[in-house]
This record gives sequence, C-alpha cells and structure tokens, in this order.
Amino acid sequence: MGSFRKNALPSQHGIALITVLIIAFSGVALVGGIFYLLRGSLKIVTLNREFKNVQEAAGGAIEYGVALIKYLIQHEGDLPSAIRNDLGIGNTVNLSPLYQCNPAQQTTISLKTPGDQYGLRSYRIRLTITCQNYHLIPGSESLRFPPPPTGTGGNKSYYVLYYINAVVKGGDTVADVESVYRTSM
Repeated sequence: MGSFRKNALPSQHGIALITVLIIAFSGVALVGGIFYLLRGSLKIVTLNREFKNVQEAAGGAIEYGVALIKYLIQHEGDLPSAIRNDLGIGNTVNLSPLYQCNPAQQTTISLKTPGDQYGLRSYRIRLTITCQNYHLIPGSESLRFPPPPTGTGGNKSYYVLYYINAVVKGGDTVADVESVYRTSM
C-alpha cells in the first residue's frame, strides 16, 4: 500500500524569498542604526526640548553643562569647531580651563533655546562653569582601602569638582540654579 502526501499549500514557493528579504532588511537596519550611534558626536538635545518654566530650563542647562564637561574630559579637551557650532558655543569661548582645571578662570556660555522656531517658549541662558579644584581620592597614593572608584580607563586617582551656575530668563521670570558636579579622573 502506498501512501501519498498531499501538499495542502502549493503556493509556498515565494515565502522563503520573502522571509530572507525581511531578515536581510532587518539586519541592514540594525547595522545602520549601530553605525549611526557609534559615528555620532556630541549630541545634546537638552536645549531643544520644551520646558514648561524657567526652573525646568535651568535644570536642562545644568544637564547641558555636565554633558559638555564629560565630553571635554573624554576627548582630552578637544572640541572641534563643527561641534562648537552645533552646540551654540562660539569659537571665542575658552574651554581649556574646564579640562585643565584652572580654578582662577571660569567659562561663561550664552545660549538660547530654539523655542521661537517651533512656536514654543524661548529662554535665554547664561551658563557659568568653574573647575573648583581636584582632590586626591583617599587611598589612591599608598594603601588602597577602600579602593578608589574605577571606570573605563583604569583606576582613578583624584576627584575633580565643577561648579555650574545657570541663570535663565524667560519673559519677566528669572531662575538661578547652582550645582556641583564631581567626577573622578
């Protein structure tokens, strides 16, 4: 006795091709997304979001300052002019005191949120960043107890303290927010 198998779906010839195309498209999209993330430079969109009041805008300005400090430390003080223009920082602003930690100098950056372009509230921001000083982490010179914080780049030996002040004006309202940012190097 012979048994015959009946093909219930005779039109499955193209399903393999469609499956391969979908997987290939997904792979290309994933690789393209990773390439976009890795190739991107300093993208600070903090000042492009909508703030409800000047206090929120001042908090966003503090976040902007912290991101700027992190970028300068990570790239050893190098901030190309193309990135400066994207961030709204002119070439006349001296950023070397932030990376070299010169407590005698402060860096002041004047910014404006692009609210007018999008029909949102617009704020004027004066951001002042000063490197206060750096201090050795306890235990980083001799006995390592407790161990100093570690991160990418090996053991850290000192803390750097930055004072960040954001003065934001929006209409008749002014907000003045101060913050201290500590990082280890």
